[in-house]
Amino acid sequence: MLTVPFAGTAQAAATEIPLGTAADFSVLAGSTVTNTGTTTVAGSVGVHPGTAITGQNTMVIGGTVHSGDAVALQAQTDLTTAYGNAAGQTPPIAADPELGGETLVGGVYNRAAAMALNGVLTLDGQNDPDSVWVFQAGTTLITGSAASVVLINGADPCNVYWQVGSSATIGTTTAFVGNIMADQSIAMQTGATLQGRALARIGAVTLDNNVITNPICRAGGGDGGGGNGDGGGGNGDGGNGDGGNGDGGNGDGGNGDGGNGSSGDGSSGGNDTPQITTPPSGSVDTGDAGPAVSAGGVPAPLLLGQALSIAGCLSLAATRRCLQA
Repeated sequence: MLTVPFAGTAQAAATEIPLGTAADFSVLAGSTVTNTGTTTVAGSVGVHPGTAITGQNTMVIGGTVHSGDAVALQAQTDLTTAYGNAAGQTPPIAADPELGGETLVGGVYNRAAAMALNGVLTLDGQNDPDSVWVFQAGTTLITGSAASVVLINGADPCNVYWQVGSSATIGTTTAFVGNIMADQSIAMQTGATLQGRALARIGAVTLDNNVITNPICRAGGGDGGGGNGDGGGGNGDGGNGDGGNGDGGNGDGGNGDGGNGSSGDGSSGGNDTPQITTPPSGSVDTGDAGPAVSAGGVPAPLLLGQALSIAGCLSLAATRRCLQA
């Protein structure tokens, strides 16, 4: 059995492999594409330099069909580049001839001869979304019936690559995962499913009542165009936004439209009305009506003070002196 490195130990650091335009294809062949029965593929189907696609009338194709055209040619060119990238990744971990029953973390797994899968192969992402698996089979890749590849702990199907030196055979009812890049041919036997792509450089891709789905891959970056997404409390729509720190300060969902304003650092949003910075002294005008006045035009507070003064004088029997004063 293969000894799997413990988490945190040094191991072969596999890297993602750009597929170029080949990523648009669920099935890509060099000579022919042959289908039997009802087969469903999520992406495009292509062949180049060959032109034959047999059994297309019973295929459900989510993409487009390219038979010997310039699109298929470019996809084959990009596949050749990706195949060379996968074959050249180092340093490799020596892989067992049988992968069934093993749990593997991300890395480059190499075997100069054939690789086989009978049973279950588990790929452990160790909660690292950047984990990548590159399998380098010197000759063939063959799975038994009802074999499967299982992903755990965040393993990403987009980051699984099989570089096959000759041909790959995916056995009946096998549930396989990854981007198969075969130098020669790929045979998907009856009822086998693939979450990935079947890409053959030179030979044929043979299908038989299969389902091929394209994995949902992580997109690079967000919609914020330099910020921290669409205002998710970051720095707004598009980095520093319209005239400063985004639409409304720190984003549509940070300090919002009208938090710190929608222009510059926020002079037209929540801070439009000037605020009092120095506490007032004395009486304060509390509104547009101005201070209260009597019918004779004398401020009401002054009349009240005079009345209180007279009342005090009367209580002291000094009315005349008070009035004179």
